[in-house]
Amino acid sequence: MKAGNDQKEWYQYYMYQYLKTRHIESQIRNFGIGGQSVEQITGRFNVTVPADYITCMAGTNDLWWVNINYSDPNVAEIKSQHIIEKYNQTIFNTMKNQTEQGYDNPIIILCSIPPPGNKTTLPEKMAATVVYVNIRLAQFVSTLNRSDVLFCDVHKAMRTSANYAIDGLLNDDGIHFTAQGKQVCGEAISQIIANHYYT
Repeated sequence: MKAGNDQKEWYQYYMYQYLKTRHIESQIRNFGIGGQSVEQITGRFNVTVPADYITCMAGTNDLWWVNINYSDPNVAEIKSQHIIEKYNQTIFNTMKNQTEQGYDNPIIILCSIPPPGNKTTLPEKMAATVVYVNIRLAQFVSTLNRSDVLFCDVHKAMRTSANYAIDGLLNDDGIHFTAQGKQVCGEAISQIIANHYYT
């Protein structure tokens, strides 16, 4: 599926528009499938190659509806380990796959999980768990210390001081982006791309 250049229902549209303001012409392909878990997403990573930049934002569904027992005090660490393990297994295989096809190594951008809305319909500990997982994900990228694996803190761009989403960025379910949320998310990712592109 291709999207982004002219379809406002995707945050990739705002990535494309922001990159244009930085004088970067791009073709953005969206391989996302709604409702998928980190394991499902990383299992399809190789379909993204070849690409100059590969961005991934995953984990919301894992912390929303994928059979999490929030009464387990270790749930945040368990989910962190699982997500990091899947990324670690996947991103380097994807790089290898692309270079074996004769292309340059892609730049991988791993995004933090966006903040949830402050909704009683969501798990009570979801916001705190998202924060914990994001801290561990940022540490993972930092520890790799590679110029071809970057971290984009979408959560920081979209959150309040209480670690919930800023009003107006999410729909009533407290999960899915509004048009304004898509713009904030897309521009946050594109800033990482543009900054890297011009280094």
